[in-house]
Amino acid sequence: MLDEIGLASPYDVVNSAYTIANGVGKARQTRTSQPRSLSSWRLMLLSSGEKTLEELAANINQQVQGGAIVRLFPVPANAGCGLGLFEDIHSAGSAKNFAIQLRDAALKYYGTPFRAFLERLIRDRASVESRWPSFRDGFRREYVPEKAGEEVGRVAERFALTAYAGTLATEWGITGWTEDQADRAAGICFTAGLRHRGTLGASDVDRGIEQVKGVLERYGPSRFEGITTAVDGSPRITGERILDRYGFRKDCQDGTTEYWILPAVFKTVVCKGFDAEAIARELASQGHLRRDGKNLTIHHTVPGMGRPRLYTITSSLLSGELPGTGERSLGRDDTPPEKLDVIQ
Repeated sequence: MLDEIGLASPYDVVNSAYTIANGVGKARQTRTSQPRSLSSWRLMLLSSGEKTLEELAANINQQVQGGAIVRLFPVPANAGCGLGLFEDIHSAGSAKNFAIQLRDAALKYYGTPFRAFLERLIRDRASVESRWPSFRDGFRREYVPEKAGEEVGRVAERFALTAYAGTLATEWGITGWTEDQADRAAGICFTAGLRHRGTLGASDVDRGIEQVKGVLERYGPSRFEGITTAVDGSPRITGERILDRYGFRKDCQDGTTEYWILPAVFKTVVCKGFDAEAIARELASQGHLRRDGKNLTIHHTVPGMGRPRLYTITSSLLSGELPGTGERSLGRDDTPPEKLDVIQ
């Protein structure tokens, strides 16, 4: 348990999350300069913090890679039933009273169900292992949207493992729950987490594209010099004062806008913290980046610069509509909203 991470230093939380996610300690030496044996672990991790790992990292201008998010996946602590965390308070009168009942019961029977679970697990280990693949695949079919990214699948596997443990405990007479209650609870939390993230693909590429979109939305008018076409057909810079230039901006005849981004700026600023080439390839596959054959950049004539190669992103990234079609572009992890409504 990482309790109350909102009270800790963002540096400590982010570094701890990476360390825990890596599952291995730092390499150290003994007093005689001999390498110490490495500590390693594999565990499930929960946090009661009110801020996500990404929000904490943003406070210190760091990027959180997808591997850490997979292991500390944010789930909103509100069941949407007007009872805070709970769906049912079982005649307790209020959510607060029910929370107190749970606390008192946990303190009274602390460890008892888990010991019974471990005894049965050890005795039936072969059967438990053989049934797991089928249960895991069934959970994924039920709750993972069809076009979800790989990291979403990895998150789903951890929720499936929790559901499997609860299902086994119920089957062995330890919980007193209904047969599908653990599976349903894990599915609700997993689906709520997907909704909270606002994207099916928790991958670094998806988050990198969101960062590119944010840069264009925020700095489109102020960091991109305007390019127009003179009467003789030659390009002309509009001449507005631009500080800290990211590239150039050209309004096209079809009503869209192109953003010509300087390669160094694209890699070190616009895509900071992410794989710039992977993001560019995904933008091209979605129809938001113009490319020259296999090249991800295009030659543009820019007064005073000759014909440099520039990353050319269209305003369709901001509107969601492909240039000249009026059709909404679908990313690789885009799924119609109804696919998310697995649990009502």
